[in-house]
Amino acid sequence: MSSTFLYKLFNHSKWAFAVVILFMVIYFVCLYKKMDMAMFPYNNMYSNSQNPESNCYYLKINGQRVNYTYFMYWKKDFLEQSITKYADYVNHNQRNYLNTYIDEKFKNKNQNSILQNALTPGEVDFKRWARWYATYAGIKVQPIDHFELVKYKIGIENGMVAFIDSNILCSTKTQNDE
Repeated sequence: MSSTFLYKLFNHSKWAFAVVILFMVIYFVCLYKKMDMAMFPYNNMYSNSQNPESNCYYLKINGQRVNYTYFMYWKKDFLEQSITKYADYVNHNQRNYLNTYIDEKFKNKNQNSILQNALTPGEVDFKRWARWYATYAGIKVQPIDHFELVKYKIGIENGMVAFIDSNILCSTKTQNDE
C-alpha cells in the first residue's frame, strides 16, 4: 500500500491529493451519466484510422455556394460548425441532441415538456436560419433569393480530393419558382 501513487501523493501534498480525488470523482460521475466526452473531448484526435469519405455542407444562394473558407480561422470555424449543426438538426427531423437526451432521461411527460420548452430552440425555420447565415457571412440577402442547404460527400480519388455525391437537404424553392 505504501508504494501506490495516491499514498505517496497524500504524504507529499494533501492539496494535490484532494485535487486528484476530486478529478476522479467528477470523471466517474461524468462516466456514470454517459457524459465522458465532457472531460476529454479529443480522445480520438491522434487516431491513425483514415476515413476515405467525409461530408461537408454548403449553403447555396440562387445556385451559388456561400464560401466560408477564406475567412479568419474563428469566423470560418463558426460558419462551418453552424452549417454542420443545422444540417444535423435537419437530418434528425428538426430535433437536436438535447431533445433526444431529455427524452431518454425524463420519462415523466409533464417534466419532459417543461424541459423541452425551456431548454431547446424548438423548430427553426430554414429560410430564417439561411438569411442569418448569409448575413453573418457578409452577403446581402434580397427578399427574392432562394436558399439550398447542400450536403456534399467528398473523398480521395487518384490522390486528389473529389466530390463523390451531393444532395439537397433543404430548399426554399417551390415548384412554382422553377
